[in-house]
Amino acid sequence: MKKLVYFEMTDDIYVALSREKELKKWRREKKVDLIETMNPTWKDLYKDLFEVGSNFPTTDLSRSLP
Repeated sequence: MKKLVYFEMTDDIYVALSREKELKKWRREKKVDLIETMNPTWKDLYKDLFEVGSNFPTTDLSRSLP
């Protein structure tokens, strides 16, 4: 069974691709820490993502890029 336990939203595809590449280089422990910071119970977020009126903000990921 697969779950969506973490995601980030942005309006800029280039920022999204850069962030994805950044995260892929991280060690598993760092990824787990990131997930647990935002979703400590590891709830499946897939249904909430498409729910009408869901409150997932678009993130300005460009601030975290070098």
